[in-house]
Amino acid sequence: WWRDLIEGNPHGDSQSHPVASALLETIERYRLPRPVLSDMIEARIFDLYDDPFEDRNALEGYAGETASALIQLASLVLSPEEAAASAEAAGHAGVAQAMAGMLLLMPLHRRRGQVYIPADMLSAAGLDRET
Repeated sequence: WWRDLIEGNPHGDSQSHPVASALLETIERYRLPRPVLSDMIEARIFDLYDDPFEDRNALEGYAGETASALIQLASLVLSPEEAAASAEAAGHAGVAQAMAGMLLLMPLHRRRGQVYIPADMLSAAGLDRET
């Protein structure tokens, strides 16, 4: 539903949904790139399942599409003229933020049966998803 809304194919009256309405207004006002928001939704689908990331590159990609993208979008809102100059820093900051958040939320993820540590890193430590 959210992806369709962002891509311009809403189901029903999005104006009656206050969050959807505010999101669309913000996208227009700050000329935010819709594909970045769609990619963020796609990346967050991972959160619905219990599989670990295959490797560190997959984890960093997830962090880039979620936390880094959000920081870059905030940069576009704050200063569209200077946002490009902060793109690399936003990428690194987002990965760092995502890693810190995953460590912080590890007890919650454990209770839910979710594993955010990449499979190759688990294997290198002699562990698997279950352990």
